[in-house]
Amino acid sequence: MPSTVAEAFDDLLSRIELNPTRVALASQRYNAVKQTIESALPGKEVRQIGSFQRSTKLRPRDLGDGLDIDAIVSFGDAHRMAPPGEGLTTRQAMERVRSGLRSNQTYRVMDPYADAPTVTLEYSDPDGFKIELVPVFVHRTGLQPPPGRPASYLVAKATDWEKADYDYDAALISNANCRPEIRGCLVPLIKIVKAYLRSRDVPVSSFHAEILTYLTACPAIQEWSQRGMRWGYQHALARVLADASVWVAQPVSLPGSLSLAVNSGLSANELQRIGQYLAHRAAEAWRLCGLADGIPAVRAWVRSGKGKKDRVVPVEGRAALALNTYLAEARPELVKRVDQALFLSRDGGRLSMVGLRAMVQRHGQVIGVHVSPHVLRHTCATHLLRGGASIRHVQELLGHRSLATTALYTRVAIEDLRRVLARAHPRR
Repeated sequence: MPSTVAEAFDDLLSRIELNPTRVALASQRYNAVKQTIESALPGKEVRQIGSFQRSTKLRPRDLGDGLDIDAIVSFGDAHRMAPPGEGLTTRQAMERVRSGLRSNQTYRVMDPYADAPTVTLEYSDPDGFKIELVPVFVHRTGLQPPPGRPASYLVAKATDWEKADYDYDAALISNANCRPEIRGCLVPLIKIVKAYLRSRDVPVSSFHAEILTYLTACPAIQEWSQRGMRWGYQHALARVLADASVWVAQPVSLPGSLSLAVNSGLSANELQRIGQYLAHRAAEAWRLCGLADGIPAVRAWVRSGKGKKDRVVPVEGRAALALNTYLAEARPELVKRVDQALFLSRDGGRLSMVGLRAMVQRHGQVIGVHVSPHVLRHTCATHLLRGGASIRHVQELLGHRSLATTALYTRVAIEDLRRVLARAHPRR
């Protein structure tokens, strides 16, 4: 195990880097496809796009060697949009790409298929290679880009052509990564954030995660650099999670990009829930940043949360309203020093378990009941079971490793059942 947090993040980066041998093979296969299409379709040009172009590609989640390559097939310049019924439709463009591939016996056997808005070519090796091709035109229908700015594209979608700024987006990330204050850390940080979100099943797309990282990390690193502060990937990750919890609530795009804003195809409610989750993870990440460097800190970063398990619970209804009120009105009045904890005590520091227990007991005395945080937890689970909730859902909510532990809560529900049977069964 690494002995410092910095070594732990370097170890993570080494594990999620692509296998060089497989990258070389992928490059050979891409070049073969490029040559086939450009020979079969004179005047067309094939180019790589996506995370390969931006140098932000991760190794697959299972750390296998499968790779997917995104590429465009440029049909030339588009100077005006054709009226309905004229010009080249997206479906016709995709069929031309497919026919260009099928002109080669190898790809005819593989049978590339149209999966709007791409033409997909899948290889049969065990680890899996996939090349996805999308037809484009170079966007010349409006004002010309300023000198030095890459041209944008009109990309084939299911039924129409849509603006995309692949080259500009890649150049923006690459140039930011080379800025003196960034020190070449933006691209590795993007990979860390993508791996972090992937490991926790946060359903944002790869490019969405890259945009969020750019928007949040660049100003933070610039600020730290101007103030002469020392920082590591752990601090940058915590800052990205904290700021992304706000940015993720609306569609985002890179500054100056003509690409459509990205929201991973999620609803406003789904994005809000992701924002709440990221805020909680950010608070935990900042707590870990405060640990003294060494093996204990490394172990904490490797796995955090009660019982070394991460847990996500919904905050809905009146609880969400109360939490929002606290964040907007009460917490700002309590803050007296930098602390990323969600709940603070009167002295402005993190609310301790002792303080929480005393607070709950004090409010219980006001209404004449003996209560504690554990009693509230037990009561919540009991009400859920009485209301018909699945015991496995309650297990997930409580974070129990064993279902047998959760089953202890069913004793009350069984007593309820006995009373119902005693009162209502006709043979009693």
